Amino acid sequence: MFEYILKVPEDLEYLNSFVGYGKFKGGDILFIGIEEGAGRNDIELGARARLENFGKNDDGNFISENLIDGQDYRNGFYEESGLSGANKTIKCALKNGYKLPEKPMIKIGDSPTLYIQARICLYLENNYDAVWFDEIPKLNDEQKYKIENYRLIDSNKQDGITLALFDWKPLLKNDTDKTISSIPAFQKVNEELYNMAFKSFKGDEEYINLAKKRLEIIKNIINHGSFKAVVLMGNEIRQFASRLCPNVLKQIKVDTSSKNIIFPPIAEFDNGTKLIWTYHPSYNPAIGRYNYFKQITDKCLIPLFK
Repeated sequence: MFEYILKVPEDLEYLNSFVGYGKFKGGDILFIGIEEGAGRNDIELGARARLENFGKNDDGNFISENLIDGQDYRNGFYEESGLSGANKTIKCALKNGYKLPEKPMIKIGDSPTLYIQARICLYLENNYDAVWFDEIPKLNDEQKYKIENYRLIDSNKQDGITLALFDWKPLLKNDTDKTISSIPAFQKVNEELYNMAFKSFKGDEEYINLAKKRLEIIKNIINHGSFKAVVLMGNEIRQFASRLCPNVLKQIKVDTSSKNIIFPPIAEFDNGTKLIWTYHPSYNPAIGRYNYFKQITDKCLIPLFK
């Protein structure tokens, strides 16, 4: 059994600087979610791989290209693709005697959010063909392959839409264990203070400072980057959105009685990058998940790429 217990605060501060996967320098779209998902065992292994392998070469030294500012990992480090992250996780597992799961790790989980991101990008690349928002059974093998390939979030991609993926909370989570405290690797993390800090910047100063530092890192990435759009994914993003882009609640009108966003749900950063706030339409299943994101893409993203 693989066992690793996160040291607090040093390991937590370190993981707080890992910003995600993809093309953080020169990318077209930055997708932002709440937290990265993984299987239960993958959480323990994933935390250690981020601590020991991510952003580094085989000698254990940081690669300057994988550092946001090229110098200091504390200002943000990343993996150029989901595939490279998976391969480094496998190296970490083999080095530390962890039994690899039967399911290939390069599948990067089964995240519906990653599938949505892939569909958005392929739709933009392929003349706005609505097939990219069809249900999986309607797609042919080539289309399914392209969606899976996009889910690997490869920053070395030479053509088409390039993207990066950042999650607001630094710790991995899964759907089986609903609480951080139920994950052995995170038993020293105060779950209540962690969640409070990353939700409302309240509570314990140590955890609040983590949230402030992570907000500073992502703001710097956006303000000094060349992203055409920052796309916020998920239901729990409201308070984070208001801190990321202070004018967002003034620029985007929301009907709080029905939770409907009035199109277009767009705000703007000082450097001109557009912030697009998606809101999952679980309140109205008749809309359909894929159709909803097609509407978002049509109204908010297509004009940026014409």
